[in-house]
Amino acid sequence: MDDKIPKEGCLNFEQMENTTPKLPFGPKIVGQHYADPDMPRSTKPHIAIVTMKLDIRAMNPDGTLDIHVMGDRALEKYRISHKAQFVVKGSSEATCIQKLKNILEKINDG
Repeated sequence: MDDKIPKEGCLNFEQMENTTPKLPFGPKIVGQHYADPDMPRSTKPHIAIVTMKLDIRAMNPDGTLDIHVMGDRALEKYRISHKAQFVVKGSSEATCIQKLKNILEKINDG
């Protein structure tokens, strides 16, 4: 029997450090077997998929919101739904995030 492993079957901290497998840094994307593993993730093209839930309500004269949210049937006449999704692509992590921030700021400014 290996004298590094106690008879109880438990490893001490020092033994655990030596047996811990080294995992690759960052997530792997299925179908990316051709990607260069030496290329930093931040320099690879990125995509942001933004999913939103829309609550459209009437505004009362005093500025408060009506308790009723427009449903799908009411929204159909405007050809929209209570869900929305859009995609932002960038040539790198920083480019993608900067584009996304610009879009969100424009949405917020209304």
